[in-house]
Amino acid sequence: MKALSLKGSLLGAIRNLMIRGRSLTHNNEPVATYRSKKWFLVPFPEEKGAPYVADNLATVSSSSFREDSAFQAALRASESRWEIGGMQRDISWRLHTALFAARLGVAGSEPGDKLIELGTGPGFMAAGILQAFGPGLLRKRELDFFLMDTFLPNWQEENQLGPMQVNPKYYANGVDDVRDYFSRYPNVHVVVGQLPASLKELPSGGKIAFLHVDLNSASAERSSLQQIKGRLGSRSVVLFDDATNPGCQDQLEVHRKFAREFETTLLELPTGQALMLCP
Repeated sequence: MKALSLKGSLLGAIRNLMIRGRSLTHNNEPVATYRSKKWFLVPFPEEKGAPYVADNLATVSSSSFREDSAFQAALRASESRWEIGGMQRDISWRLHTALFAARLGVAGSEPGDKLIELGTGPGFMAAGILQAFGPGLLRKRELDFFLMDTFLPNWQEENQLGPMQVNPKYYANGVDDVRDYFSRYPNVHVVVGQLPASLKELPSGGKIAFLHVDLNSASAERSSLQQIKGRLGSRSVVLFDDATNPGCQDQLEVHRKFAREFETTLLELPTGQALMLCP
């Protein structure tokens, strides 16, 4: 399928296109005004219903999980930590995956185990996960959740040389706001420092029951994973962000190699994520 340029009659058609009363959008922005002017247009028949089109995912499969009140509360918490240019990016399916993975990790945990996020940023995924857990779950299960990042608006390692290195709006701009937000949750610890060096701040004892990896850097993720792999155990859950997204092939190769070291494989997902269960 060839990319189509939005010119002339095609642009006019898209401006007038309605799907069950909704304009064709991507990440809540109309296609006609989106920064990209070339698109692959996938023909979803109207009888299959309005497609979910966001966060690099387009599907007419059911997304009715978004109607659940508990999920909506988690999504509001997550969205409160992620705002790009005054717009809310639709990350609901990615959050849905993260909630499943975090709950699965907790289900396989024992008292003294840990949940760890490498690359928290302002905390959009952690906020949604903790809202879904409720304020008392970690304390009840005797678990600690460590949120790790520089909490600065810069990229690590090779991505400093890329085209998006100047103050990405989904990065934190200092740790104070992050600490203030997560202070409402017992057993949550904000660890400041560049990874993997800051991994030395983690207390010993217990396994890592859930690991979320979102460093946007293949080299930083590779070195962090090598330092941390001995702390994963049977039934540990690892969720990689930015594994299958466009431009993330180097990270995906790191994730695949890590899974092979555990003699397992990844579930690679259209949300851009990849899920690994430790045998």
